[in-house]
Amino acid sequence: MKKLLTILSITLFIMSGIALASESGAVDPTPFPKVGKPGPAANSRFFVLEGVIENGTAQLSFPIDTPSKAIALVLGEKSAKAFAGQKALPPISFSDEELSRVNVPSDNTRFDLDQLSPGKQLLTLQGLSGEKYVRMVIGQPKSPLALEVQVMTLAPHSGDRVTATAQIKDERLPGETFIKGILEDRTSFDLRDDGLNGDESAGDGIYTGTFTAPAVEGFKGINIHFTADGKRFNGMEFRRNALGSVMVTNPVGKVLKEGISVGPETIIVPLNAANGKFRVEIIFGVNGTSLAYSREEIVQTGAISEVMLPLPQAALSADRAIVRLLNMETLGLEDEFEIQLTPSQAAPNFDAIPDKTPQMPTSKTLAVEKLKKNNESLTAIH
Repeated sequence: MKKLLTILSITLFIMSGIALASESGAVDPTPFPKVGKPGPAANSRFFVLEGVIENGTAQLSFPIDTPSKAIALVLGEKSAKAFAGQKALPPISFSDEELSRVNVPSDNTRFDLDQLSPGKQLLTLQGLSGEKYVRMVIGQPKSPLALEVQVMTLAPHSGDRVTATAQIKDERLPGETFIKGILEDRTSFDLRDDGLNGDESAGDGIYTGTFTAPAVEGFKGINIHFTADGKRFNGMEFRRNALGSVMVTNPVGKVLKEGISVGPETIIVPLNAANGKFRVEIIFGVNGTSLAYSREEIVQTGAISEVMLPLPQAALSADRAIVRLLNMETLGLEDEFEIQLTPSQAAPNFDAIPDKTPQMPTSKTLAVEKLKKNNESLTAIH
């Protein structure tokens, strides 16, 4: 297979990289991955309220469209009382230690909202133990209306512009609706359905907004809280919250793309000067299907390095490849892009390949086994 691009002169490289582990081989046919993989879609029929506490009492106003099976969860309160007008709502003790692991108080009071009528409601909470604010979650599992959000780049770099989309899933498109995203540093951005600033089509029900991935040290997961307020197609008010996330990297490593070269048995990937432990991973594909992979782990000590990866036999029919650089210390995605290849043999007939259980690379299999053993140990402890 001929060289892709002009190779940088070997004299430019100081061979400081220390290879740790190499792995390569064919993979069962699967869709070829794309650069900039979107995050998973999050779908919610919940929303969160916050009220000011005065002398142990707070009032919270909210819309409810489907009272059937609806609940209110007063967070961090063991013995709160709730009144809708003059009518007391019977409390239900609710405690779950699992909630504390995701930063939700484990001691809460729950109220069923079945007996309320659709529309705007005012709930009075009494006997609150908090000093300033109370938070309450409203869930409407039987509602046809849900807020669905998705962040279009799961693994951006600090400073990248990131696109987020939101939709109101309902029987029909909503009326006037306002959707906002809020990052952990309280930075906010609006999502609009006006055909401008990245929104593909005005009035199609898909709201689009962008934000700048925040500065992080190494690698960090960042949550984005989305809030939608508006009116349904029938004029009834609604509110929904949903949570999206991104895995932000502040990269120190980079692949020197112009220096990549492909030989008959190997592919050489040059890296910029950096310090740390990295993995270079390549996925080979043809006609939108993955064929093979090759990966190498390397320790860099502050100088430009070349990584020589084996070229699997199955990769000889590839017409493209995804090249990724992963920081093994932070687990952040440092670099990712697609390159074009010149096949040296005919592509396989994927229709003639029998279906079988996909085989994971050895490194993935070992990771799954390790996770399984850890889970078994935790179960034994509890």
